[in-house]
Amino acid sequence: MIKTLQYCFFPILFPFFFLLYTDVPSLLMILISFYFLLNQKYKLAGIMGILSLFIRQNNIVWLAFMCVFIHFEKYNFEFSVKIFQKSIRDYWIFIIGFILFIIFLIINKGVAIGEKLMHPSFLFRTGNIFFMMFLFFFLFLPLNISNFQKIIQHIKKNKKFIIIIAIVFSIYMLTFVNDHPYNYYLPRYFIRNRILLYFNSTFVLKTLFFIPIAYSMFSISVTKLHRKSFYILYPTTLIFLLPSWLIEQRYYLIPFTLFILFKKEESKLVECLTITFYVLASAGIYLGMRNNFFFL
Repeated sequence: MIKTLQYCFFPILFPFFFLLYTDVPSLLMILISFYFLLNQKYKLAGIMGILSLFIRQNNIVWLAFMCVFIHFEKYNFEFSVKIFQKSIRDYWIFIIGFILFIIFLIINKGVAIGEKLMHPSFLFRTGNIFFMMFLFFFLFLPLNISNFQKIIQHIKKNKKFIIIIAIVFSIYMLTFVNDHPYNYYLPRYFIRNRILLYFNSTFVLKTLFFIPIAYSMFSISVTKLHRKSFYILYPTTLIFLLPSWLIEQRYYLIPFTLFILFKKEESKLVECLTITFYVLASAGIYLGMRNNFFFL
């Protein structure tokens, strides 16, 4: 019930239940597919996953996620001819999905169907990865605050993590750019664009922008998920977001929803505070969008 409420009132998801966008139907198909996957109904999972490609073509990454998930759950990442012969019985429907996607890619000459210049297929950018981590800090604020002591202990035990953060910061400063035309459009109306333009305006502000990103990295590192196989979510999310030039919070709905589903529940206080925050934030965002004051 707690996870369901957090999902229903998730602030960047809630408004799109009432708008004609492909993101919520896409999320629905992935959730149904994963439901069948958890119940080891692999054919149904594969069919739903393939159908999700008709809504959003980049869902091919989540089909790959499901294949890796099956292999981890059943064979613990062991590889051999015998295991491959067994596993192909589970994967074959997904392989059909990959073949269909390759055919589509060749015929369409890219992933995007419309506005191909605005959504190039083979361009890799880090913008969405860092913006997602920035939003993670605020969207999971009660969890992040409750993780503070765990983070301190984690840093004391794993001082190498500081070096990792420093490397990520260097990558961030070199690669995080806001140069998509749509990310400049109506900044007073689009909250996302206002944030991106503001924090990319000076070196100091760009550096400050990284602080919640770094904290999010620490917080995620100490947040436990229900199964070891669920940690596949993190590399899959990186692969899913890297090809997207446009920085857009709608692209994070599947990763964030799966994170809510996968993470172990903290104290009832933290979970209830999260729900309260989501309800209030969703109400404010909905009213602002409904009255045409702003859009996400």
